Amino acid sequence: MKKLMMLAAILISSVCISSAKEKTDTGHRERKTPEERAQLLTNGLEKKLTLTADQKVKIYQINLERAKEMIEFEKGRTENRKKQMEARKSLIKDSDKKMAAVLTADQNKMYQELKAERKTKLKDHRNNRN
Repeated sequence: MKKLMMLAAILISSVCISSAKEKTDTGHRERKTPEERAQLLTNGLEKKLTLTADQKVKIYQINLERAKEMIEFEKGRTENRKKQMEARKSLIKDSDKKMAAVLTADQNKMYQELKAERKTKLKDHRNNRN
């Protein structure tokens, strides 16, 4: 009888552990910190736009500021989605203006092309998902 009870306890605990793991493993990526996001963006732009060391530092600061504000948008979701989207667009425009001031004309042109390409890919992804 003791062996049967012990076997039942082990079986129940293993089922509980495996189901708990399934619930926590949702397949979502872990959220990056604003510093990690800014660093990833800056490194990508450095490779594609061949930034100077001075430009890289300035672009990192712009990306960091933007990432921190985007985190705040994610935390403080409001009921008025339209206002929130307008505020995000305003933030993006402001950071793009700051970037344009740091980049050369050729780099800025390439940056705009990269943004357009990213936007197209996002639209394609959304259309394929639906």
